[in-house]
Amino acid sequence: MLPATVIDASMQASELFIHGTPGAVVRPAQDVVVASQAVLTVADGAPRVHLIGLHFVEGLAIHVDGGKLDMNDCVFDGADTLRSRARHSRLLATSNDSVSNDSHASSPLLPGRALNVHSGLARVNQCSFIDLDGGAILVTAQGTLDVASCEFRRNRADAGGAVRIAAFGGGTASFANATFEGNTALEKGGALQVDAGVVVLRTGTHFKGNRVADGASSEYSQSIRFSGGQLRYELPAPRAHWVFIPDGSNTSTIALGAIDADFPFPCAAGVFGTSTEAHVQSSPLCQGRCPGGYYCPGATSVPRLCPVHVYCPAGSSMPTPCGEGTAGKESGLVSAAQCSACTDGFWCSAGIEIPCEKGYYADSLPPKQRISQAICLSCPAFSTTAAQGSADITQCLVECGPSSPKLDCPLPAYHPCAAHRSATRASIRVRPTGLCTARATVCVVLRAQRAIRLA
Repeated sequence: MLPATVIDASMQASELFIHGTPGAVVRPAQDVVVASQAVLTVADGAPRVHLIGLHFVEGLAIHVDGGKLDMNDCVFDGADTLRSRARHSRLLATSNDSVSNDSHASSPLLPGRALNVHSGLARVNQCSFIDLDGGAILVTAQGTLDVASCEFRRNRADAGGAVRIAAFGGGTASFANATFEGNTALEKGGALQVDAGVVVLRTGTHFKGNRVADGASSEYSQSIRFSGGQLRYELPAPRAHWVFIPDGSNTSTIALGAIDADFPFPCAAGVFGTSTEAHVQSSPLCQGRCPGGYYCPGATSVPRLCPVHVYCPAGSSMPTPCGEGTAGKESGLVSAAQCSACTDGFWCSAGIEIPCEKGYYADSLPPKQRISQAICLSCPAFSTTAAQGSADITQCLVECGPSSPKLDCPLPAYHPCAAHRSATRASIRVRPTGLCTARATVCVVLRAQRAIRLA
């Protein structure tokens, strides 16, 4: 349990390092939770504080109020923890973020966020903020925040489900290679709410699947709500994504308002974006149309090879099945003309060639009419085929084996048994197990030959 601690100028040190032990978690003392206090405050004049490899749970709150804080490889995890009834009720009943237009105001009490930067500097690197009921970070007044390679997932707050920037005193925030996914705001700004200050999103920062809670006003955004200050995005964006940059630079200045969709915007279906060069990521054209023989669903970085059974013209968002009576036998087909005619003994559906089952043969129809299993006809009685995909009735053979009946082949009838060609009645007895071939004593059953019977 960690009691409420204030680190200020009274601590005689140049820097303070606090390392976490693998598997250990940090919880605030119960009286800190009930009183909604910050468990750690880095005040003006304090030595630089380094938090490394710590795992925080149960709504622990850290305040930076004039000092400098570096956090590396830390986790703020609200999953599977019990929140106090008082704190939970306060979140639902009132705003959990107190912001001030007075840059000289005293540090506000903001228990809802895991990290609160009122003034001073907080650098956050490779940290995770997950399932925090009350949000992850709040920046106010002259606070400076620098975030790199962090993830914000499934957090929840009134405004800015993960992060709120309300730096009316001229504070700044920068997010590089940060991921905001699945966060929820009760009112506005599913992942990020910017009220004041200068905010820079850069180097692959990505917003995906964030939302405003059901019932919130439709004017509020699903991903970002920008109400005041400055907000810009600096390329590169994630691959296969783009932002609108009309002047050929690498910076998009975002206008006041809302961004409802995932951001940066994913490349549309039918185009792709492998490169991260500015000219590729500054318009919805991305890198260009998907090449022929490949398909590109939304947000495609590397075009996907068109598989067998289908074809993919240039600009395909999904493969197109080969037409009726044809099959795609190779990958990378570009047009329907490259689909093959359905093979004898097979029928074709959705570009897939399917053989007639053993004991059936294909009727003699043009390939374009071989579109269902109905073209496969059953061999005559007492006969079957040697394998699937038989294309003619002459491939229907009499099955031989120890339990087979003695069969009579009334002559004249075609059979390849030379020793019996002169006989008026050939009595064919069983041969070794298996299908008798043309050189064995077997009757080849023709459609016109109906008089096969037991001896």
